[in-house]
Amino acid sequence: MFELEWTPTDGSPTQTIDFDVADTERYELAIEITDHPVESGSAITDNARPQNGSFTITGWATNTPIVSRNFGTDGAVVSTQTVRLPGGASVQVVQASQAFNRATAIDQAIQRLARAGQLFTVRTSLRTISNVLIANYAVERDKSTGNALEVTLQGREIRIASTTRVTATRTAQRRGQQARNRGSQPSAPASAPANSSLLSNLLGH
Repeated sequence: MFELEWTPTDGSPTQTIDFDVADTERYELAIEITDHPVESGSAITDNARPQNGSFTITGWATNTPIVSRNFGTDGAVVSTQTVRLPGGASVQVVQASQAFNRATAIDQAIQRLARAGQLFTVRTSLRTISNVLIANYAVERDKSTGNALEVTLQGREIRIASTTRVTATRTAQRRGQQARNRGSQPSAPASAPANSSLLSNLLGH
């Protein structure tokens, strides 16, 4: 099992590419660990930072698919039929209602995914990895492979963080901000002391 699935950004339906077979799968997960001494009693997990996971998968896509979905078959109906061979033996063969070039269609689709930076999900019998971008894509074909296409896909997982926008309250004066010079302000007249009348009587005024 080896398939890619993505939802185009233009609102088109979800697309899925089923490869005929996966030859090799390689998954990597690097951990960045501090080189500095760690104080006794501190949380060790604070000193280990997992990096984004990556993978390399080599698989095959052919013009005689053995899977149920029909990406790249140009609307042809693909079915499995039993064919009897001389001697009485029988085999299951895949037949299509019309000609198509599935290998070319898959090659073009993966190129578009890579160039557009399209996030996708990769599934194999071992793992399912979401939010992946293509880091490197290579194909190999020669006269012996015929209508089959060997692909090597290197991908890297992207960690997506959610953000929330909030409205900040406006303070009268920011901390550390210098006070504004408002210029000279009129002074209020000083009020007479409360005991001014008593003082005048004692002085005979």
